[in-house]
Amino acid sequence: MDLQAWLAAFLLTVLIEGLLFVAVLGWTRRNLFAVLTANVCTHPLGYWLIVAEGVPFVPVEAGILVVEALLYRFGFRYGWGDSWGAAALCNGVTMAVSLVW
Repeated sequence: MDLQAWLAAFLLTVLIEGLLFVAVLGWTRRNLFAVLTANVCTHPLGYWLIVAEGVPFVPVEAGILVVEALLYRFGFRYGWGDSWGAAALCNGVTMAVSLVW
């Protein structure tokens, strides 16, 4: 697995999801930390599964969506609507970008 390619994908993901997350939930340190934490927890494994192991893209992204929504809900105590909504929006956009990129 190419570390430079992973780092570029990770930074792009954090940038896109970070901007979307704070646009929806507000510009606070807590919100920035939450979205960064979610991506640190999910992106490396998701990228490895897709790129190195050849696991299909959609199931991996679906798993990431669930993990991030639950992390927002239980780790950061956002409401269910905010947790699922933010996770779906952020991951939906980065998923679309990754299909084009």
